[in-house]
Amino acid sequence: MHVATAIRYGAYAFVTRDRRILNKHAAVAEAFNGFRIWSPEEAVAYAFKRISKSRQLHRMEPERGTLPEWPPAAEPESPPPVESEQTGDR
Repeated sequence: MHVATAIRYGAYAFVTRDRRILNKHAAVAEAFNGFRIWSPEEAVAYAFKRISKSRQLHRMEPERGTLPEWPPAAEPESPPPVESEQTGDR
């Protein structure tokens, strides 16, 4: 139900630890125009990747203005390790 609601209201992705839902990510992406289902670790990695790319763009085009300090520019490109136990959420 939660995934369907996210799709209905135009979300880009759904984050869960529920292994049953995570296992269906490819079928959902194919059926719903690339909709993504991520584990929390995948979502954080995606956020860090997007932030890193934004920082690169702003270095090349400083007229775009400043970016927030989170995460600090000194942070590694990959997210910090997060406990990866995959259990079913309710």
